[in-house]
Amino acid sequence: MQAMCEAMQPFTEAIGFEVGFFESSRTHFYPIKLPVVLSCFIEPVVLSKDEFWQRWQMLSGDQLEEKEVLLAPTPVSSNYLAMLKGRLTKGVRMGLAGGFEGEDAAFNLAGIFKTGTLNQSGNKVSVGVMMTLAFDQQANEISVAVRSGHKKVALAVKNVVKMHL
Repeated sequence: MQAMCEAMQPFTEAIGFEVGFFESSRTHFYPIKLPVVLSCFIEPVVLSKDEFWQRWQMLSGDQLEEKEVLLAPTPVSSNYLAMLKGRLTKGVRMGLAGGFEGEDAAFNLAGIFKTGTLNQSGNKVSVGVMMTLAFDQQANEISVAVRSGHKKVALAVKNVVKMHL
């Protein structure tokens, strides 16, 4: 059996549903959390470094940004950064923007959250999402900043990134 789903709006927690059935006059209900997070509905966008920063500036404002400084689970090394790059481009489904900066000290990613909701023109609503990660090897910290046109999208992507660290 195969199931398909489409996100109609941004969400910050795993999608759940309840399966229920009757057996021998007994009712059974089982809540189930699907392994579906917001990033499952993101399409990667590859941008040049200049395009990324131009769009990043257009999404300025606290209401559009989620930030957090996190302790890296292992020492921040070139091997860890290569592994993390793969997790973010494949797992979080975001495109690398402009490559690595300054000897692997930071990288930037971009994507589009695609919904199934139609706008007034009959087109599906899409929301841009951008992320920067800066690495402090001395403190073994990762600074994550996510900006989006919708606050829930920024929060959900930040939370998914935390799971991939």
